[in-house]
Amino acid sequence: MIKMEFNKFKRNCLNLYNDLELDLKYALIELEIDDMSAKRLLYVNFFHILNIFSNIDGCIDKNEAELLNLLRLFFGDESLDDLERLSQLMRSNFLETDNYKELSMPSSITVLQATNYIEFIDRLKKLFFEFANMVIKIDDKITKEESILLQKFKEILFDNASDYEISNLIQETNAKKYNEPNSSLNIEDLLNELNQLTGLKKVKEDVGQLINFIKVQQIRKNKGMAIQALTNHLVFYGNPGTGKTTIARLLSKIYHSLGLLSKGHLIEVDRSGLVGGYVGQTALKTKQIVEQAIGGILFIDEAYTLSSSDGNNDYGKEAIEVLLKMMEDYRDDLIVIVAGYPTKMNDFLNTNPGLISRFNKHLEFEDYKPLQMLEIFKQLAIKSDYILTYEAREKLFRIFSSAYASRDETSFGNARFVRNVFEKTLSNQANRIVLINNLNDSILSTIEHIDIPNS
Repeated sequence: MIKMEFNKFKRNCLNLYNDLELDLKYALIELEIDDMSAKRLLYVNFFHILNIFSNIDGCIDKNEAELLNLLRLFFGDESLDDLERLSQLMRSNFLETDNYKELSMPSSITVLQATNYIEFIDRLKKLFFEFANMVIKIDDKITKEESILLQKFKEILFDNASDYEISNLIQETNAKKYNEPNSSLNIEDLLNELNQLTGLKKVKEDVGQLINFIKVQQIRKNKGMAIQALTNHLVFYGNPGTGKTTIARLLSKIYHSLGLLSKGHLIEVDRSGLVGGYVGQTALKTKQIVEQAIGGILFIDEAYTLSSSDGNNDYGKEAIEVLLKMMEDYRDDLIVIVAGYPTKMNDFLNTNPGLISRFNKHLEFEDYKPLQMLEIFKQLAIKSDYILTYEAREKLFRIFSSAYASRDETSFGNARFVRNVFEKTLSNQANRIVLINNLNDSILSTIEHIDIPNS
C-alpha cells in the first residue's frame, strides 16, 4: 500500500520536476546559493514535511520509516542504511534544524518567489500538500492532531497562494490603468510596479532613496522647517536596452503622485528632435519640445550627441543653452533626464558648467545578466500565451550567456536583444507548425528548442 501511494507521488513529482528543475536551478544561482542543487532542495523540503507529520505522535513507526527510505532512494540519497541513522537524520533535518518541529512555507517556494520564478509554484504547493496527506494516511488512520496539523499546513500553503494571486491581479490591473490616458496611480502602486521589473537592483535602491528624501523634505516643509533646495534632474548611465526609458516613464508618474509635477507625462526625444538644420531653427524646436514637457519629464536619449561637433553647422550647443535656460524658468514643474553611454555622458556633462550644476543625481543602469535576460524572455512568453520547454530554456540560457560574455556597447542590446530573439523565435515556431493538421492549444503555445534561433 505504501509503495503504491509512493509510486503515484513519484510520477507526479517527476512530471513537475521536469518543468521546475531549471527554474529552481536559476533561482539558486541568482541568490548565490552555491551549495544546494534544485534536487537536494526539494529533498530537504519533502524530508521536512515527512519529519513534521511523522513526529506528531512522538515516535517514528515502521511505516513512516519505510516511507522515509523510499523518499531518500527516490532522491538518490545513499548515505543512510539503517533505521537508527534514518531517525537521526529526521531529527537534524538538513538545513532546517532550528525549526524542524515547526510548519513553515517550504524553502523552495520562498526561493522561487524571491527571484520571481513563479510559473510552477501552484503545482509545487499542491504536491507538498498531497505528500503531507500521504504521510498521515500511511497507518490507515488520521488522528485529531494530524488533522489539525494538516489543516494548518494547508492554510500556510494556500492562504499565502491566494494572497499572492490577488497581489498579481492588482498589479495587472494597475498596469492597465497606467497605460490609460490621464490615469493616476498612488505611490504604493507605482513602487510596486517598479519593484516587479526584472533586475535593476541598484536603480531601484537609488529611486527609493530619492523618494524618501522628497517625502522627508515635504514633511519638513509642512511643519514650517527649513528644507534643502531640490534638484530633481537626473543623469541615466547605461547601455541600450537596460530599461532607462521604462524607469523614466515610471518616475514621471511617481513625481506626479508626490506633487512635484502637475501632469506626470513623459516626452522622449533625441538630438534630431531638438537640433535644427539652419540658424534659428534649433532654438525654436528646443523651446517647443520643452514646453510640451512642462508638468512632466523631458527624457533626452543619447544626450551626448548634443555636444558633438560637426563643422560650423552644428547647433547642438545652442540646444543645450536653450534647454538650460528653460530648466531654470520652469524649475518648479519640469524635470529633465539625460541618458546615454557612461563614458560619453561624462564627456557631455563636462562641456558646460551649467550641466554639471543642474545634473547632480546619477543613476547607473547595469547590463542584464543571462538569468535576467532569460526571465525577460519568459515574461514576454507568458504575456503572449506561450510556454517554454526545458530544452528551450536551456538553449536560451546558453545564447544569453554567450552574448553577455562577448558584449560591448555597440553589439549588445540587453532587453532589446531579448525581444529580437523572442520575435525570431515566434517566427520560427510558426514556420514549424503551420502545416500541421488540427493544431491544438498545446502545439500553438509551446516553444521548442528548435524554435530558438542559434544566434
